Amino acid sequence: MRTQKHILSLSFLVSSWLSFFSVTSQNAEAYSTQPLQAEIHSLQLLANNTWGALPILQLGTSDYLVVSFDRTNTSTPERFRYKLIHCNADWMPSGLIDMEYLDGFNDNLVDDYANSQTTTIDYVNYRIRFPNENARLKLSGNYVLLVYEEDNPSEVVLSACFYVLDNQVNVSSGVTSNTDFGMNKAFQQVSFTIDPLKLQIRDPYVDIKTIVMQNRRRDNLKIDVKPTFLNSGRLIYEHNPNLIFDAGNEYRRFEFVSTKSGGMNVERFRSQSQKYTAWISQDKTRAGASYLYDQDQDGRFFIRNYDGADSDVDADYVLVNFSLKADYPLQQPLYLAGDFSYGNFNEDYRMKYNEMERVYELSVFLKLGSYNYMYLTNEKGPGSTKEMEGNYYQTENEYLTLVYYRPIGQRYDSLIGYSVVKSQ
Repeated sequence: MRTQKHILSLSFLVSSWLSFFSVTSQNAEAYSTQPLQAEIHSLQLLANNTWGALPILQLGTSDYLVVSFDRTNTSTPERFRYKLIHCNADWMPSGLIDMEYLDGFNDNLVDDYANSQTTTIDYVNYRIRFPNENARLKLSGNYVLLVYEEDNPSEVVLSACFYVLDNQVNVSSGVTSNTDFGMNKAFQQVSFTIDPLKLQIRDPYVDIKTIVMQNRRRDNLKIDVKPTFLNSGRLIYEHNPNLIFDAGNEYRRFEFVSTKSGGMNVERFRSQSQKYTAWISQDKTRAGASYLYDQDQDGRFFIRNYDGADSDVDADYVLVNFSLKADYPLQQPLYLAGDFSYGNFNEDYRMKYNEMERVYELSVFLKLGSYNYMYLTNEKGPGSTKEMEGNYYQTENEYLTLVYYRPIGQRYDSLIGYSVVKSQ
């Protein structure tokens, strides 16, 4: 049974809010979904509590978002609060004040939590369901939910990004390997059409902003691509070199769903010093090899424990060892990438080269479940699949197109339409 705790005094709420607002205003930057403390793990966003669904809520409907996460190495629940910030299409704060986009309070207690059960690693699992009786959203656009320590509002422990849609246009999209680079076997090109329906758009080249994402990655997205031409009021985006993506490769996969045995692509699994450790079968470069189809999940991960009744609290944590054979170190840094790395090229997911063994290695703390991953090189700019994964036009990728609208006089980007399409 999950525990609930409730509200502090009004004076503390006011002082916490003022302190938090001051800190976030002074340090405004583009937000992304990520833990911001080492003890925060398994951060997930589930739209309507559905695994794999886009974190998009339709304005004015019963849609809801569940944000869940664990705080490890403790059995004592930490008191957290959360706040919502409205953002523009670039994930920078829009500058709107709370009452413009929020109906209710914007400093709420995280009161749904539960301790782990019969696990070697102690943790507390937290859940936030939103909208709720304390707060409801009034505007469409991008939002970030920030969770912070109750006694120290400036100490933000995680950020979770999601979208709110006010559907006003129809967006249809497609993807082909026959790109404007020619019949190249390493790229895919997206095209799409925006039908304004009854929306009167004054200047489509200025008022409309589009973003296209491959497998929900934010490192290689295409920003603010302009229409190729207009046709009977519709905005046509085709034969545009700015909509060409490296095709990449299917994600690698592994799973461990029980502490009693290994799993798919797990070479060894054992208990050491009362903690579990797993070794993933050694990987090899796939660049230059023949394309091989595999039904991946486009980078997603799924927490599950076959031996328990509630994976949120009875799935254990495992130290997972990755290794990638490489005869020599690359000139660019190499990173382990997937939704579990939150799209961030930071030292926590940077592979280390072992000169003696001639392999790249990394150990990551992960909860029992199924995982997708790949290896990306990155120094500045987007991550690249070219060196270790290869680029193959046959790869099945998911492309998300988001359409934002800011008419003259409006102070923020509203999200008015989106489309999802898979290659092949």
